Amino acid sequence: MSLNASIEAARAGETGRGFPVVASEVKKLADQTAMSGKQISEVIKNIQLESEISVNNVLKGEEEVLLGIRSVTEAGKAFEQIELAMSGVTAGWKV
Repeated sequence: MSLNASIEAARAGETGRGFPVVASEVKKLADQTAMSGKQISEVIKNIQLESEISVNNVLKGEEEVLLGIRSVTEAGKAFEQIELAMSGVTAGWKV
């Protein structure tokens, strides 16, 4: 766009004296827009990476919870067996 404005300024002669200023400003805006686009792209990449890490952490946490549930269930069964064994032992006692 800034190149087009410069060409038009050259063709317009005296009446196009202000075009170079406009062309310069358009170029600055175009450069700023390009830089902003790159920055936005980087932010999006970082968000995607952090999201992937978060998902992996949640999945690991889920695995740990499932292991914990299994351990608690096994411990509960062991306590039930201990209780049954103790009931059998104490049933034979005479008070």
